[in-house]
Amino acid sequence: MNLFPFTKNTLKSASVILVVFILFYFWDFSFHPILNIALKSALITIIYVWINYKLMISDEVNDFIDKFLSKIKY
Repeated sequence: MNLFPFTKNTLKSASVILVVFILFYFWDFSFHPILNIALKSALITIIYVWINYKLMISDEVNDFIDKFLSKIKY
């Protein structure tokens, strides 16, 4: 049936997740723990989405971001 749910892009995305996780795992801000969690979560999300967008891992995600950015510009 040729059903295989994983592609090269799945490996790329998992690699990006691993790299971003390693970068932020040991990095601690000297804020309140709740602010630390919120700031790290926001930074991780922004960096992950930006890297995935630049590597063009998912056409659907890139199209969504392009539409969102075009709405912001006008």
